Amino acid sequence: MHADGGVEAPFFIGPESLLLGADGQELPTKQLYIVVNGKLEPDFQMLERSTITILGRSISLAIQAGTRAELRLTDSAAKRSSAQMRVAYIDAAFHHLGRGPFDPDYMRALFDLGLQQASRGVAFHDGMPPLGPPVPVADRANGTVGSATKPPLTLP
Repeated sequence: MHADGGVEAPFFIGPESLLLGADGQELPTKQLYIVVNGKLEPDFQMLERSTITILGRSISLAIQAGTRAELRLTDSAAKRSSAQMRVAYIDAAFHHLGRGPFDPDYMRALFDLGLQQASRGVAFHDGMPPLGPPVPVADRANGTVGSATKPPLTLP
């Protein structure tokens, strides 16, 4: 288990040289399961105007961005190695306000979401998760522009 809090890296698959494919190296496995203990996309927040609050939010967003970058790097390594990458993370549609670290109501809501996803077989996503806002998609058949969006998450 890799647990440095995301300071060095959010998870450990192998040395960076292995993930970059240096010297034609491939991953020594054909299946990767990655569990991200958080969301991959930032939630909008209005912050209190204090140095500590802004600093805390900045660090949180930097770790989140680092996680996305590491997932992209790992996804590339998995594709080069013909390995399957599966990722579990907290979906952007999950909105339950916590009252601080280890809030039992928040943890119960998150556990229930994970249980629901696992029972439906959708806890892990194949490959790099879709990130960011909807991307405009041109429909060449009728000349219109639509929006490619992720399917909505159904919460109990």
